[in-house]
Amino acid sequence: PNGVVLTHAAPGAVIEGPEDLERVAIGGYETMPARVFMGVPVLGALLWSRWASPERSHRFLEALGGRVCVFGHDVVREGFCREAADQLCVSTSFGLFDRNKVYVEVDLSREYSSSNDFISGRELRPLW
Repeated sequence: PNGVVLTHAAPGAVIEGPEDLERVAIGGYETMPARVFMGVPVLGALLWSRWASPERSHRFLEALGGRVCVFGHDVVREGFCREAADQLCVSTSFGLFDRNKVYVEVDLSREYSSSNDFISGRELRPLW
């Protein structure tokens, strides 16, 4: 309803709608090598994509009724990165100094249409 879609990794999964997410099997991958798991339709991309092309991101967001995806998964030395107008990557990673770790606080009463709508000190907040 407010335009934000939250994922673990970049919005690179190919889906047609929310039902594609609901059908994902979430078990049975424990012994699968990571390089193989990355190729598992939908779930592999949701957990491992480091970036998404504008076309793929747009398609993913459109399928879910969103306008901007907020994700993590990657180390961003500055704490966050606007990958594109519709992609915001935030980092609370062990690979950062604590002073650079950032989390997102989404105001559910606001509408978001771009990664630029997330402002430091308002939605983008220091973890420490």
